[in-house]
Amino acid sequence: MKPETIARAERVLGGEAVSWTPVESGGWSRNEHWTFVLADSTRAFAKVASIDPSPAWLRDERHVYSCVAGPFMPRFLGWEDGDQPLLVLEDAAGAYWPPPWRDGDVDAVLAALAEVAAT
Repeated sequence: MKPETIARAERVLGGEAVSWTPVESGGWSRNEHWTFVLADSTRAFAKVASIDPSPAWLRDERHVYSCVAGPFMPRFLGWEDGDQPLLVLEDAAGAYWPPPWRDGDVDAVLAALAEVAAT
């Protein structure tokens, strides 16, 4: 049976999820997090804020996505407000996350930080 969070994300995005995986929290949040893949191969990350004060924090995060853009941000895919807001972003799990550091990584980080500061 499809989890309610995935069904909500499908409604928000207008697509069907063909696979989904819960994301185990690393201790930062006890709220629900999922990665999933839509039938069109879109890979997404969803989070639901249900534990106070997380709903207000997720609304703040949504506001940031409406005001700030840059290659240093995951792509905003969708939003549903309510008692338990839902935020859907592109899934960045497949990105390269050092360590180990490769040649050019430090320069790339410094360039990204300069862009963030300029924003």
